Amino acid sequence: MYQLEKLEVYQLAMTIAEKIWNLCLHWDDFNKRTLGMQMVRAADSIALNIAEGYGRFHHKELRQFCFIARGSLLETKSCLEKAHKRDLVNHTEFEQIVNDANRVLMMLNKFISSLEKKDFL
Repeated sequence: MYQLEKLEVYQLAMTIAEKIWNLCLHWDDFNKRTLGMQMVRAADSIALNIAEGYGRFHHKELRQFCFIARGSLLETKSCLEKAHKRDLVNHTEFEQIVNDANRVLMMLNKFISSLEKKDFL
């Protein structure tokens, strides 16, 4: 049995959300209220959906929540790209978070595939 906090995909999703939060904290009010809040909600939703699915104690529900988390991840990446194009995020920060997001995407896809094969909880 896995513990939620030990799942690498969950840990990295939590890290991404904190990086996004810290980026948006320093934006002006207009950018925070428009793109910033949307990006923070999307980033937070990645780990939150993994956690909610995990708490359901059934692999089919966890799988469904992982699909939702994957959607939130892609939304986060889209927001991040908009922020980068609007010069709200520098290139180094952008690349670091995108690389983390791509790792989470790969891990989520593998995790979803493993859930299709067995009931591990």
